[in-house]
Amino acid sequence: MLAVASVATLCFVAVPAGVLLWRQVFETLPSDGLRALRLVHEQILTEHVEPQDAEKLIDDAIRGMVGELDRFSEFVPADDVEGFEARELDGTYVGVGVLLFSETSPITVQSPLDGGSAAELGVQPGDRFVRIGDEDVRALPPEQATATAVKLLRGPSGSRVPVRIERGADGDAPAAIDLELERRPVPQSRVKWAHLIDPERRLGYVHVSGFQRGMVEDFDARMAELEADGPLGGLCLDLRRNPGGLLTEAVALANRFVADGELVTLKRRRGEVLERHTAETPACTHPDLPLVVLVDEGTASASEVVAGALQDLGRAVVVGTRSYGKGVVQSIYSWSGLPFRLKLTTARYYTPSGRSLERTLRHPEDGDDEGGIIPDEVVDLTAEESRRVAVRLAAHEILPPYLEAARRVAAELDRTLAEAPAPGDDEQLAAATAALAARADAARETGERR
Repeated sequence: MLAVASVATLCFVAVPAGVLLWRQVFETLPSDGLRALRLVHEQILTEHVEPQDAEKLIDDAIRGMVGELDRFSEFVPADDVEGFEARELDGTYVGVGVLLFSETSPITVQSPLDGGSAAELGVQPGDRFVRIGDEDVRALPPEQATATAVKLLRGPSGSRVPVRIERGADGDAPAAIDLELERRPVPQSRVKWAHLIDPERRLGYVHVSGFQRGMVEDFDARMAELEADGPLGGLCLDLRRNPGGLLTEAVALANRFVADGELVTLKRRRGEVLERHTAETPACTHPDLPLVVLVDEGTASASEVVAGALQDLGRAVVVGTRSYGKGVVQSIYSWSGLPFRLKLTTARYYTPSGRSLERTLRHPEDGDDEGGIIPDEVVDLTAEESRRVAVRLAAHEILPPYLEAARRVAAELDRTLAEAPAPGDDEQLAAATAALAARADAARETGERR
């Protein structure tokens, strides 16, 4: 789970080796440690058998120091900041925004992705790449083609890559189209597979795969789609394989189902309260909607905040397997004038009942609990079943404007498109659907008696 912080400007000085040393940081080091760092740095630069990069040595020293703290803290050097912030905070990647069929030669487009330059320039399902940049990709073997295309299409944000594609069915004279695609941050959908798993009862299903910026707005939009033809009788909120993200998004999602009360508390190293997050009545859109939450061993951090709050407050039944158990918060620090970032574990979070879900970095007062969310109904899967669920949840949804064309191309290539999770081939989802149906029926009967 992430929080974003900003720290006052730190001074830096230039040294003959060309490395920036952050004076205020080094002044906090013990004098012997600071002297040792300088001496070792100088000795490596002047005497190592291979030439070394002075700035990289400092980055590596900081990375090693941070890496020894815990498995979540991280030093992010300047060259990695753009990708780190896109991935961790915005849920984006830098590319041209195109989904390709795997292991096909020629390299064939499955669908453009919303927000990418490929969609803006009219790339369509079935288009085949002839050239990417300076490389002719027509003769690549199928097992190498997709990976090679992805590598060539990725690059720094704002850069452009010329491509040539062919369009036209086999047997026809294909049209060659030359385009210049811009690489840019492309949003990855964090709210997926919104559909009815029980149309008769109007039971909805939504998979939330991460808690990056804008996730709750996407969730509200998908819920509006589900409710376009009438109110839902219940909702299955799938948080499996969700590694977490921003605390603000997690709190906002839990608040959609809880009108008042504490949702999560953050405490510092000595147990003092850092923050308390409570539900706000105006933000609660579905206070009485019957709810089941799916979790598994990949459910972590911010997703555990949501599941733990809804479970503790009696707002949802939790189904699946024990969650990962990440109950600590990372703050992301930046300093004015310095290009790096620091992701540092700064607090533990606690559910409304006071549970710490952290498995390893436990506080002495956290008790003997082993951490993680223990489902109300445990449904174990075999390793193969778990793998199939993971693949399906990670798959891309095809945008509605491209779906019919993508299906046609998939049939021509003898490929299958990803489909929404369904109870028929997912035992955990089947159990969640049964539990939700029971809650929905009970809620309906109660409403009729009134």
